[in-house]
Amino acid sequence: MGQGTAIILAVAHWVAGLDGAVIAVPAPPAAVLPVMALGLLVALVARGLWLRGAGGLAAVVALALWAGAGRPMLLVAGDGTMVGVMTPAGRALSKPKGAGFVVKSWLEDDGDLADQAAAFARPGIDGARGAARFDLAGLRVAHFYGKGAAARAAAACDSAAMVILSERWEAPVPPGCTILDAKRLAASGALAIDPGPDGPRIVTARDSAGDRIWNRPVPRERSRWVRQGGAGPAGPGGAEDAAPALAAAGQ
Repeated sequence: MGQGTAIILAVAHWVAGLDGAVIAVPAPPAAVLPVMALGLLVALVARGLWLRGAGGLAAVVALALWAGAGRPMLLVAGDGTMVGVMTPAGRALSKPKGAGFVVKSWLEDDGDLADQAAAFARPGIDGARGAARFDLAGLRVAHFYGKGAAARAAAACDSAAMVILSERWEAPVPPGCTILDAKRLAASGALAIDPGPDGPRIVTARDSAGDRIWNRPVPRERSRWVRQGGAGPAGPGGAEDAAPALAAAGQ
């Protein structure tokens, strides 16, 4: 029995190693798989011919929706440390390392088998380390990440209409410039951005997932207390010390 299993595994490894053995496909829209499954189920179990035809038609429509589905032009990680812009060669990344899980999810959903280093090497994003710049359908976008990102972005709005930061932006926002900083991203989650006739169309992670307990922004003061091991604003006084401050903050 062991020899038979070994032969099966050897054949499986050989087939998996052939060129074209794995084909990546873009992630379908949310409605595609349920509609396809329901349509195929009706087509298989329904008794009436017209019901079977309707089920088969629903499955075909779902496949057509999947084939015609597009991916967002620009993706922004929830902490602002990574962006990926779609190019003719595939999604180009702003960093060769970091945010590995996020990048892997992006590329898999794009139907892209490239690794992060290969995606970073694609044309479409230029700039020095810690500062990336690219065009999004004619809109100039700048991405600043790492320590001192906000300082490096001080004059970015002079040449870019949208600035993405991994740090908080404390200065006034210049007219005509969109700032997506760490504070705004903490409230919205990751972003998907597409160009539109009236400007960029931004879809947040919370727009897609809805209001959930786990994706609500954590108030800054409470976040600081959590990092300090539950200490209140005056020290480790516990819930009694924290209660007045939370009440004042509307918690």
